[in-house]
Amino acid sequence: DVYKRQVQIGCVCNNSQILCLYPPSNGSAKGEAAKQLMEQARKHDFRMQVNQLGAVVWNAARQQKLSFKESAKGLSYYALSEGENMYKPATCIELVMKDFEKAYVSGGEPVRSLSYKAEFESTLKEHMQNPKTAKDKAYDARIKEVTALALENIELQLERQDKIEYTEDLSSSLVKASENMAKSSKDLKNKYCWENAKCWIGIAVIVVIIIAVLVAAICVSTDSCK
Repeated sequence: DVYKRQVQIGCVCNNSQILCLYPPSNGSAKGEAAKQLMEQARKHDFRMQVNQLGAVVWNAARQQKLSFKESAKGLSYYALSEGENMYKPATCIELVMKDFEKAYVSGGEPVRSLSYKAEFESTLKEHMQNPKTAKDKAYDARIKEVTALALENIELQLERQDKIEYTEDLSSSLVKASENMAKSSKDLKNKYCWENAKCWIGIAVIVVIIIAVLVAAICVSTDSCK
């Protein structure tokens, strides 16, 4: 189930309050449940170590794990996930910590004076749903590039195959046409040969008749045939 491999709740806190939460506590049942769960998590003594990722089983029946990390700036980051996949919550926390502290802590504002950052909810949601580092994105881009190149090569190969088949069909058609033409030429040649032979036979018969008539005429005129 893909849903069970996603981060369900993400949260950023300082020592006194929640600074950003998703799903947000905006009156919805899911948001209120997320807020109550994170308030419980904040009260637990997880013995966080700075910049060290930790995780505990939160609900064994639902395979829920709560991952957490404290930054050097004194902020705490939480990610509640389901399933055995620990890569997503760990990456989610890293990305959230990087973006949140770049946006709100790098200016030197004390973390204890920070208020709730509703505008960061969309960024928190994005990192929860698609936790990918710059290296992961580079791999994805490379995979897409290689996939596109492979598809292009396959398309070219199919086009080449189509051209080869077309050439073979054309060659076969030309061979058949040539064979038919040769047969037709042979039949036509035989026909004209026979016509020519009949013509010469006719001429020969006529010549024989003429000769016979001449001989007969000479014999009659000279009485040499008596």
